[in-house]
Amino acid sequence: MANKSIIFFLGLCPIIPLAAHFAEGMIFIAEFWLLFGAGIVSKMFIDYLKIGKMSQVVLYTGIMLAAALYAQVIGAVFPVIAVSVERYIYMAVFSYILIISLGMYNSSRYPLELPVTYSFLVASVSLLRELVVFGTLSLPAPSGLFSITLLPFRLPLKFWGSSAGVLMLLGIALWLFRSFHKGELLPFQTDESHRKRQ
Repeated sequence: MANKSIIFFLGLCPIIPLAAHFAEGMIFIAEFWLLFGAGIVSKMFIDYLKIGKMSQVVLYTGIMLAAALYAQVIGAVFPVIAVSVERYIYMAVFSYILIISLGMYNSSRYPLELPVTYSFLVASVSLLRELVVFGTLSLPAPSGLFSITLLPFRLPLKFWGSSAGVLMLLGIALWLFRSFHKGELLPFQTDESHRKRQ
């Protein structure tokens, strides 16, 4: 199986520009589970009808229909939020995490390990990002975001809540994760120094 840390990093990259609020993170987690369920049902349908050559077309058609339905529901229930998230809802159909999770569903001893871990990671990143930048916790509401102020003061860490700051923190977290698994601190490397060592 592909390296899980790389999968998580690549899976988070598309939502980093958008999930600056916990509410948006929750919308994407709910969508991920809906698409995951639609993919499982589509695979069961494919197995039941013994579809061979067109199985990928049927699978992605089922997932796309679920995404379109979800976009319509979000647009009806949360019309203000839907303006900014709608295109990302359709982009999630092609999520690498979703593809890997569906591929592991029948073959892994723990088929829900990757989806649960990914959901926890998205929730954590969006929650911490909102706390650092805004000092609030937001939930989706028909009029936009319902925000609860948790920190009555502003933290001087606004950069770390930006897209660039989150990418840098994820890079450091990935380095720490790999160092922990190797049992030693790995050196920071540029692409050029990595090529010279090979």
